Amino acid sequence: MLPKNNYSDRGSDSYSPDLGEAGGLEMPGMGGNRFRKFIARVPKRECDDINDPIDYKNLPLLFKYLTPQGKLQSRKRTKYCAQCQRELARAVKHARFIGLLPYVI
Repeated sequence: MLPKNNYSDRGSDSYSPDLGEAGGLEMPGMGGNRFRKFIARVPKRECDDINDPIDYKNLPLLFKYLTPQGKLQSRKRTKYCAQCQRELARAVKHARFIGLLPYVI
């Protein structure tokens, strides 16, 4: 025979802790989106911007979209449309192949 639990004063045989109104999230470090980190974003670029075209020779623009490790930033961070992001990736690959950009910084 199993021993009787000590939670009989709660009205049932199983233990269910009282989580409060917030559902147990009032403890420090348990609430909110703990996986969200600060992301430094670049202002959105217009696709028709002819003053600053995406080109493999435009090194200051290409360096702006590389991480400190030398990786190309995601489309979410660059705020480019899909076509412009592909142009940017193509320009970075071209500049790396020619030797204007390093593969690893």
